[in-house]
Amino acid sequence: MVSYVKEIDLKSRINPVTEKGYQSDCIIFILEENENPGMVCGKSANGIYTARTGTGNLNWKMAVGDFINYNNIMGHEAVVCISSKRLDEVKESYLGHSYNERRLREYEPSFLIHSTTYENGKRILEDGYIGSWNLLKKEKKITGETQVGKILGDLDYFSDYIMFSCGEVSSEIVVMSKQSGRIIMDINNQYKTGNRFYFDAARMAEDGIIERDGIHIKVREKLPLKPYLLWWTDWKKAGLKDQVSTPAEFTDKANSAFGNYIIYNFRRKNID
Repeated sequence: MVSYVKEIDLKSRINPVTEKGYQSDCIIFILEENENPGMVCGKSANGIYTARTGTGNLNWKMAVGDFINYNNIMGHEAVVCISSKRLDEVKESYLGHSYNERRLREYEPSFLIHSTTYENGKRILEDGYIGSWNLLKKEKKITGETQVGKILGDLDYFSDYIMFSCGEVSSEIVVMSKQSGRIIMDINNQYKTGNRFYFDAARMAEDGIIERDGIHIKVREKLPLKPYLLWWTDWKKAGLKDQVSTPAEFTDKANSAFGNYIIYNFRRKNID
């Protein structure tokens, strides 16, 4: 269950609330009083997976609220480092919400993206679904691949889910890092582009398959392409001259091509 502290020592292996060692699947969320608009995740010095975000993140209240709601429902040991004042703000803003609510929030995008290698993308199109790492291992469709999340210190149950981004370059960083077997954050580093899938987030939410844990937007175990896939692309469809590119360039080209696809189909629908 979720516990709260005002300060936390990330070098200590002792949970400051229970005064016992952290459980292996414990997770920590730290709200910092700064203008940081993003989120940083990974193992801290004590070996515990930790997420940090600042009050400069416009959606920090909902992120903290989802973290609390999700981990309480799932029964995970979790610690939130937050002041009493900020916790009261979270509770007030989160009232009426839940980690799996069946609607998109005003700040959430209408589409979600999942990127993977070219080989995996081909398999997804043939199979007609995207599967979580654990599901694909069970089905023996993964052999010898590098699981990037483990390098970051992801918890075991993260692999029960398919993770999504909201259109940014982070999806391609994962693919590039998977190919390299190590984390590479340089968005201008060359890599072999794969496939980028765009899904209907509103429909996924309405059907109750989206889960939010304050860190990820995700789907448990399996996502069929029908009826959720809006469009997919590889380097050719995105308009690149070669399969080798950079995360920055492929993201920009793919998003632009997706936008043109949506506009074209909207106009054709109205004409028809």
